[in-house]
Amino acid sequence: LKAVQERLVLLVLGDGPHRWRLERFRDQVRIRDRVRFLGIQPSTTEILRGCDCLWHATAHRNHYAQSILEAMANGTPVVVSDVEAHRRLIVSDETGWLVRPGDRAGYARKTMQLLANPEQTRRVAQQAQQLAVREFPPSG
Repeated sequence: LKAVQERLVLLVLGDGPHRWRLERFRDQVRIRDRVRFLGIQPSTTEILRGCDCLWHATAHRNHYAQSILEAMANGTPVVVSDVEAHRRLIVSDETGWLVRPGDRAGYARKTMQLLANPEQTRRVAQQAQQLAVREFPPSG
């Protein structure tokens, strides 16, 4: 993405045993200035509101991440792994975008498409927001 969109910054939320791999990759491809590791955050609402999109890449097929719903509810477009649990929430080009697990170039392509088509992206994000609020209303 950096080669196509110089202004993009990748924010990595959360933490885990493979963070070192991401840090090593970041350093190998010389994008230290474009990647921020934020670690575990008590709240992601404000962070998500400022993002062009949320990526969620997982091979876990049986559960979706709360961060996907949070992004959808905040009107942040989502690009996620095409696994069973995510297909319960995401219909490509309707409520987000699905990418084959492990397809790094696929994430880049979908992201470039959504950045290049702001009207479509806005429509998809609004539909996702309506779905999230309707199907998963905030508790409390």
